[in-house]
Amino acid sequence: MRVLSAGRLRNERGAVVPIVVLSLIAIFGMVVLAVDVGGLMAKRRTMVNTNDSAALAAARAYAIQEGGALCGGNDGPAGAAADSLAVSNAGSEVQTATNVFEPNCAEQTVHVEYEILQDLFFAPVLGFDDTTEVVAAATAQWGESLGGNPMPVELDPNLTNDCVFVDPETKQIVKPPGPCPDGFWFDNQDLTNSGWGLMNLNSWGVEADENCNNRGGSDQLGEWIMQAGVPNVRLTEIPTYVCTSDGALSPNWDTDLKNQEGGIFLFPVNDPDQMIFGPPDSQQKYAIVAFAPMKVDHVYDVGTETEAAIGGQSSCIANHFFAGPGATLDLENGALGTCTTPRNDIQGLVLRPAAGGAPYREGAGRDYIWAPATSTITWRNPAENVRVAFDYRSGGACPGHSFDPNAYCLELSWAGPQLIGTDPEPGDGESCLACSVRLIE
Repeated sequence: MRVLSAGRLRNERGAVVPIVVLSLIAIFGMVVLAVDVGGLMAKRRTMVNTNDSAALAAARAYAIQEGGALCGGNDGPAGAAADSLAVSNAGSEVQTATNVFEPNCAEQTVHVEYEILQDLFFAPVLGFDDTTEVVAAATAQWGESLGGNPMPVELDPNLTNDCVFVDPETKQIVKPPGPCPDGFWFDNQDLTNSGWGLMNLNSWGVEADENCNNRGGSDQLGEWIMQAGVPNVRLTEIPTYVCTSDGALSPNWDTDLKNQEGGIFLFPVNDPDQMIFGPPDSQQKYAIVAFAPMKVDHVYDVGTETEAAIGGQSSCIANHFFAGPGATLDLENGALGTCTTPRNDIQGLVLRPAAGGAPYREGAGRDYIWAPATSTITWRNPAENVRVAFDYRSGGACPGHSFDPNAYCLELSWAGPQLIGTDPEPGDGESCLACSVRLIE
């Protein structure tokens, strides 16, 4: 047998060293990947969230004119809101001095870009810088809400023009100059003269000629008023038709609404000119054209809270001098001794000579004409001093209405502009009524 001599064996001492060196390089690369690259990815996620929050903060500021923000007129407060959110999310290291802030007033959008420096721990060993910039961007939009989870209660703003109403020419909702001066009147038996009404949200967006279950509506009415399970609806077109409801399947809806006093809610706004009254009654529908954020101050049952709803009962007896035929007297606001004004629901009118005598006769061709619609007396006789006596109501949240045990008075306050609702629709670059914001990039 041939035996190999030791001298002929290969000497492999030192072969392990290159392998160890290569392995260390690979391990170091993995550490770099895990520490530096992982840190960069985490910081990138932080900056994406930071930019999203900052863009939404700026859009909110423009929407509700927070701090006086006005797109193109006073952009500072919106920029400050964005910077504040950026620092809150990413820390003081975020570069607010060199950020990008670009509002587009025509499209009601705002674009932001923030950056932050990220320290690198192992990359410098491989010849890279010890810090690098991490940049992200976002664009948000603000506008009038076209959707949301509204109260099942529509408002007819044409009846209370000093609060919020639809312009009869442009059909656009008009921003109110101040708080609502009078309450919204509601009588289930007279929707034509009601300032608000109940609606079946399950029928949102029905066709104009579709039949409705107006008698009863939905047994969910009370739940919707309490903001439970409210459908998310949208104005897919102007107007959007929604079936009326008399609330018969939710007999305690008035109590539920009263329990919401003090809350701010999204109310659909109805345009009476486009509303469908019928006949038949089964086709009665509201024509919803917008949403308005309103605070529910009080809900008065006229039958049990008469004085708070339509005012207290008073009597007026005072002398008034009529200068001759054609002279008039406004019983609602005219000066009559110590009788308070304004006076509403005038009843039991009697005129007689101030010196005493039989009552004057009312009617065409007689002593005077009484026009209840304008609360005006037109005198037909020669000049004379006349004693005027009548009963009236004064005060109340819904003045000018007669007692009706089936009626309710809804006292509201303007709560806008308010961030409430969904699906913002860009407008004219100004603030909105019921506002919403969203990210678009």
